[in-house]
Amino acid sequence: AGVHRWPEHVGNGYSVRCLLAVEEEEEEGEEEITFINSFGGSDYDYFFGVDITSDGGYIAAGFAGSDDGDLAETHIGGWWDAILVKYDAMGNVEWNKNFGGNSADEFLAVQETNDNGFIAVGRSKSDDHHLEGIGDGNSNAVIVKYDSVGNIEWTKMFGGSSSETFLDVYQTNDNGYIVVGRSQSNDGDLEGMNLGGQDAIIVKYDSEGNVEWNKNFGPVGWARFEDVHQTTNGNFVAVGNGPANNAIIVKYDATGDLVWNKNFGGSSPDTFYAVRQTSDGGLIVAGMSQSDDGDLAGFNIGNQDGIIVKYDLEGNVEWNKNFGGTGWDSFKALTITTDGKYVAAGLADNLAVLVQYDTEGNVEWDAEFGGTDYEEFLGVKQALDGGFVTVGSANSTDGDFADYHGELYYAFIAKFDSNGNFE
Repeated sequence: AGVHRWPEHVGNGYSVRCLLAVEEEEEEGEEEITFINSFGGSDYDYFFGVDITSDGGYIAAGFAGSDDGDLAETHIGGWWDAILVKYDAMGNVEWNKNFGGNSADEFLAVQETNDNGFIAVGRSKSDDHHLEGIGDGNSNAVIVKYDSVGNIEWTKMFGGSSSETFLDVYQTNDNGYIVVGRSQSNDGDLEGMNLGGQDAIIVKYDSEGNVEWNKNFGPVGWARFEDVHQTTNGNFVAVGNGPANNAIIVKYDATGDLVWNKNFGGSSPDTFYAVRQTSDGGLIVAGMSQSDDGDLAGFNIGNQDGIIVKYDLEGNVEWNKNFGGTGWDSFKALTITTDGKYVAAGLADNLAVLVQYDTEGNVEWDAEFGGTDYEEFLGVKQALDGGFVTVGSANSTDGDFADYHGELYYAFIAKFDSNGNFE
């Protein structure tokens, strides 16, 4: 899950460089790899999601407006293509694939599947090339299954005559998939389901991409689910934005029946972007808040803060913390470490930021990364060596990106050690 933009098509020059630094962990006696690798060409390119692969590498997903640089051989056409990029453990590209057709296509989340393939979700407006025969020119949600080397096994569209987007996917215990996003349609796959305006949606697929059930959630207005997670008892927890522009957390049982839903926030916009189950059976959620009242009374730091909230499994708040300064800050992604800590990733006033919390919500360390323009982490996972791999988009040409930058917003992947250090 992450920031979802549909930028104008602009081009300017590109530069793609890679740095590797190997650091020795004195206490552990092991080596932790750090690297940064930019990806793209002369136009806008983004990574929104990342996962650790079984071979110790990484898979990143996003979109590319470029038809040169790294995309010179894979560009399809249209406004921009969805992209999938496989990296090895050292940050080298093993392969990259474009997906789409004659219009706008993007992947917003990816996960390695149990068969060592990949499942990617997003949206598409194309009706040719990969979408020939299944796309209708509307902005439909899309789910695509790949094998381990990037060959498409199946593609499914979901939606109606308006606009749908899938924002996150999670492989379920039965080898199917649970997917969440947003919908504005009241026909097609959503006939009779629309609650008004834009609804949050949750869809359960089997392993072959057949819909088992789908549900809409929301008030008469605007709602969306940004992230979803299956709990150890087989239920599903989805988070996003809903009634009164509050952050929402919603629990469903395995058949899609609503168990409970909770709002979090105040009188200004608040959104949850990521959720995971904690080692004590509760839930940890990260997002952003602009409120200084309601649940955020006494917590607000600046214009917009990153927020992290600990719930028990029944949806009761155990603690919540704000992070940031006087500017614009937010958390867009979240991972839980092998020792039960919480690492949130996002934006700190135009710098990318990583923050590690202990189980009580105390900051253990934070690391800012970037230059003088803009960069943001949109995905994070703990790597096999204990460090953290992040993806996002950047526009700086100095600082940490002095030797690894493009001229416009370019996708990047960066690997940090277990203490948030780079190099």
